[in-house]
Amino acid sequence: MSALVVNNSVSVKAKPSVVRKSREVKKSVPVKQAEPKTCKFEIPYWLRGDNGKGSVAYFVYGRYQPGHIGHKVVFNRLVYEAKKGNPSNLPWVDAPQGGKRASNVFVFVSQKQNNKRKKPCSKLEVTGVTACENPLDPNTKVTLLQTQNPNSEPYIHFMEMGNVFSGISLLLDCYNKVVMFVGEDRVDDFDKLKKYYPGRFEVESAGERGWNPDSGNIDGISSSKIRKAAVNIKSFDMGDENYKFVRDKLGLEVGKGQADIIINKINAAYIGAMGGRTRKKRTRRKTRKFKNNTRSKRKSKSKRKSKKKTRKSRKR
Repeated sequence: MSALVVNNSVSVKAKPSVVRKSREVKKSVPVKQAEPKTCKFEIPYWLRGDNGKGSVAYFVYGRYQPGHIGHKVVFNRLVYEAKKGNPSNLPWVDAPQGGKRASNVFVFVSQKQNNKRKKPCSKLEVTGVTACENPLDPNTKVTLLQTQNPNSEPYIHFMEMGNVFSGISLLLDCYNKVVMFVGEDRVDDFDKLKKYYPGRFEVESAGERGWNPDSGNIDGISSSKIRKAAVNIKSFDMGDENYKFVRDKLGLEVGKGQADIIINKINAAYIGAMGGRTRKKRTRRKTRKFKNNTRSKRKSKSKRKSKKKTRKSRKR
C-alpha cells in the first residue's frame, strides 16, 4: 500500500475496484432414474398379485460339501410349505393355459472352494472344520443335488449363489416376501437379517433331521463324515466299508460313476490320500565360518585377476 504526502498530511491511495466475474450458473443435469429390476424366474400364476410379484418364496442356503440324504429332508420341507399355499392343487405353471413350469422353492449353493490355498490340505483338515473343508466346486455340487432330488412337484431351483444377501435380493425382485429355512441352532443368527428387509423376510427352523417320517433314520449324517470316509477308501467297490458308506449316504439316485467323481475330487483337495504328503527338502544352514570362507575365496580370486592384469600391462 503506497502513501502520498500532501500539505504535511498523509493520504492513502484507494485500491482499484476489482470487478468480479459473475459465476456461471451450472446447467442442471437430469438424473437418470434406476430401471426397475426384472424377475429372473417364472412365478406360479395363482401366486401373482396386483403388482406382478408372487406372494411368497421359500429357500435354503448351504455349502453342501457334499450334499446327502439328510439335506433331502430339508428340501422336502420346502416343498411341503410351498404345497400348503396351493390347497386347490393348481398346476405349477406361470400361466393358466400353455404356461411354463414355475416354482417358488429355491436351494442356493455356496460358491466356497479351496482353490485359493497354495499349501496342500492334510487329511485332518479336509475332514474337519477348517479352510480345507470345501473340496467340491459349485457346479459339481449343483449337479449332485439335482441328481439326488429328481422328481418333486413343485420342482426345486438348484443354483449357485455368492452369499445369502444376493439370494434374498434376487428373490425379492420376484416375490413380496421370502422365508429362509435354517437349522435350529442358526435361527437366532439369521434372524438379525430382518432389520434389512422389514416385513419381507422371515426365518424358520427346518426342524430336526427326523422331520419326515418317510425318509428313514438319518440321524448322525454329516458332510464331514462323508469326506472322512472318502479319504479313507482303499478300493472302489461295495466290499470297502468306507466306499459303501459314501454310496449309501449320497443316495440311491447317484450312480457309481458320479459317486466316484465326488470321491476323487474330495481326495484331490490335498496331498496324502494317494501316497503320503510330500516333504520339503532340508537345506543345509550356512554357518558363519562357511560365509567367511566364501568371502575370502572371492577376495583371493579378485587379487589374482588384478595381478594378471598388471603383468600383462608390464609386458606391453
